[in-house]
Amino acid sequence: DNWPFQPVPKLVTGGVLHRRRVIAVACGENHSLVATEEGELLAWGSLHLGRCGFGDTTGLPMDDENHPYQPVPRRVTAGGLDRKQVGFVACGTFHSAAVTRTGELFTWGSACAGRCGFANVEDLPSDSDGVIWQPTPRQVVDGGL
Repeated sequence: DNWPFQPVPKLVTGGVLHRRRVIAVACGENHSLVATEEGELLAWGSLHLGRCGFGDTTGLPMDDENHPYQPVPRRVTAGGLDRKQVGFVACGTFHSAAVTRTGELFTWGSACAGRCGFANVEDLPSDSDGVIWQPTPRQVVDGGL
């Protein structure tokens, strides 16, 4: 691989992280999430299969596989998490999850093989390989939650 890397720790201050305290962080294969002290959800990295949860990817740069990416932290406001306070975040390779401070679970990204926890995935978009995905955070209410 000829990918750029950061060999030593460096403070992340870009995007909306400026002057915000991070209370939780999670890293996927190609994306990252943080929850701030104020309960905001921030994401950056590859947007392939919706793993960052942004509803609008217009004008973003493209990676070498022609997928859009978010180069610096950006607030996630699309989907059901808007106006909710996030306290915990998690990332898989192609999907993400957040738990609100009141205990609600939200997931997004690749929904194949049940990884997002949705009973009904019929209306979800799919990529050229047939992989279904949830583009923005959606509350998980199936399976007794």
